[in-house]
Amino acid sequence: MQLKRTYLGFGLAAVLALVATAFFLADQIQTTSAASSGPEMRLTAEGCAADCTFDNSAKFTLTVEIIEGLAGGYVGAQSFIDFGSDLSYDLAAVAAADEILWPDCTDAVALHDQPGGPTTVNHGCLTGLIPPLPLSTATGSFAEVSITCSAGPSTTDVALLPAGDPVAGTSGTGFSAGAEVIPAKVSTLSITCGAGAPPETPTTAPVEATPTTSGPTATPGPTDTPAPATDTPVPPTATPVPDFVCGDVNRDGEISTLDALWVLWFDAGLVEALLPLKDNNQDSLLDLIGDIDGDRVVNSIDAALILQIVAGNGSDFCVPPA
Repeated sequence: MQLKRTYLGFGLAAVLALVATAFFLADQIQTTSAASSGPEMRLTAEGCAADCTFDNSAKFTLTVEIIEGLAGGYVGAQSFIDFGSDLSYDLAAVAAADEILWPDCTDAVALHDQPGGPTTVNHGCLTGLIPPLPLSTATGSFAEVSITCSAGPSTTDVALLPAGDPVAGTSGTGFSAGAEVIPAKVSTLSITCGAGAPPETPTTAPVEATPTTSGPTATPGPTDTPAPATDTPVPPTATPVPDFVCGDVNRDGEISTLDALWVLWFDAGLVEALLPLKDNNQDSLLDLIGDIDGDRVVNSIDAALILQIVAGNGSDFCVPPA
């Protein structure tokens, strides 16, 4: 117990510093900055920025570009893409740090999620983990995702949604130099799948005439009767059930600083408990995994304890859920 008191002060101070600066947790959004000038991000598809056409079921890359950041620099950037129901995207296929191309992103705090549902994707990152965070003035590619066209013809308006948008909320496209999310000017493009492609006409190969051979007909030899095949029963493979791993909030197989951030995002209401319920009670698996001290509340104290687990100082913090 003394160990917990010894390290809690440092961990909680670090977490509170993250809360004070992380744009994901900002509760203030400056809605007047998305004007004709100022911060701006643009959406392109394979270099196309207006009306883009791809084959049915084709994969293509959507790229979010930073046209202009905040005057004086910024410590955080985020984007929110609404790609509609006709296009598809696999969140689990690529790690967030691999999709974010922003050169000043610190991988430990890279995030991608679908807070607006399966037809959206949000990316965000900070320039560091512990304040003071360095300022970035980078422009160019921020993030890219692999999108798959619909199997049949379709046309979809794909949009970047700014911070403060009713769908995107605080996860919307914008920049931060502190605790405020500054919305960025955004763009929309049209994706057409399979337009103009003529339907394929099946071709039938000509049937060749079978030549008639005069003379005696050969008598076929005896045919071996194959032995009946014996099916060897294959025992069913049990589907592994993920074990309760204290501190691994995002269930990626390791306990890291990103799990502490997930707890903060969850506590702030910016990520929902999307994981399945356990034992049909009212506590989600995210609640249970994130409740490090066992008080049935997921908050910044649990995030601080996760940071201590990462540092190797908190092996006795985990309290199994009651």
